[in-house]
Amino acid sequence: MMKTGLHYVSTDDQFKKAIAERDKKCRWLGCRRRFGLGAHHIIPRSEHTLRHCLENGIYVCTFHHDHWERIKHTEPAKYEKEMVILIGRELWDMLQREHKKLEKSRRIRTVVHHGSSEVDLS
Repeated sequence: MMKTGLHYVSTDDQFKKAIAERDKKCRWLGCRRRFGLGAHHIIPRSEHTLRHCLENGIYVCTFHHDHWERIKHTEPAKYEKEMVILIGRELWDMLQREHKKLEKSRRIRTVVHHGSSEVDLS
């Protein structure tokens, strides 16, 4: 599935397999680990909108995954800087725009689905 130039798969298993096949090793600059790796979601998978978007994933070792999970919430500016180094400003900005657009759409659908006369367009 493709939305706005981004590539999507349908399941978590497909996401993990595709990221592993694409990246093959930890994406941290200079890290050569090829074992004990996992797919890391750049935009958290709990946000759902980009959970299965292949551009939203990178393959990393446990050490670097733990590092990014820690700073994602405690030092967001540092997290953004490191992600931009790895994936580029253009892709980072595209993921941010798509996330905001899909979140807005989801909020509107939720309000309409629940029958409220109030529509959140923020």
